[in-house]
Amino acid sequence: MAADAAAAEAGITVDFHLLAKLWAELTQDRDFALLEGAGGWQVPIDSTRFFPDLAVHLQLPVVLVVGLRLGCINHALLTAQSIAARGLRLAGWVGNRIDPQFSRLDDNVAALHRHLPAPCLGVVPPLAQPALAAPASALHERYHTHDEVGAELLAVAAAYPAITKLDTLGYSTTDGRAIWGLKISDNPV
Repeated sequence: MAADAAAAEAGITVDFHLLAKLWAELTQDRDFALLEGAGGWQVPIDSTRFFPDLAVHLQLPVVLVVGLRLGCINHALLTAQSIAARGLRLAGWVGNRIDPQFSRLDDNVAALHRHLPAPCLGVVPPLAQPALAAPASALHERYHTHDEVGAELLAVAAAYPAITKLDTLGYSTTDGRAIWGLKISDNPV
């Protein structure tokens, strides 16, 4: 569901300027941050603005996720053109094998390599049972629990105190778990 439709269903409105303000606050003093869109590139945020408007406002580089299926070359190239037309940088692309029966996968991935003006960052294999943890488990041996990630972040921060700073950025609205940020820098303070 698009952000504007989800907000309308919930009886709220999306405040574009508040999103931008929160992004600035969350990314202040961070070397890296990722803002994930939902539902595609040209999806409405509110009644007048779309995800590209937010990317332009924030001057973000873009990583394009390409659903690998019939028509993916056309869709990816049109999206890349839209990204460029808005003055944004396409930082890379990820292939998502959403159709495990796609018979011309290799040909299409090769064409995307030739025609997209950015590097391929990886191809996610087809997943037998799509679930929240499935993409991570497909790329790694297994999905790590929240507690395991927290313990690993604490261990890294303790082992390298001169170049790291571990912060709690906030808390999950669904279960109250901490959302961490680990800054790695020659000046982590």
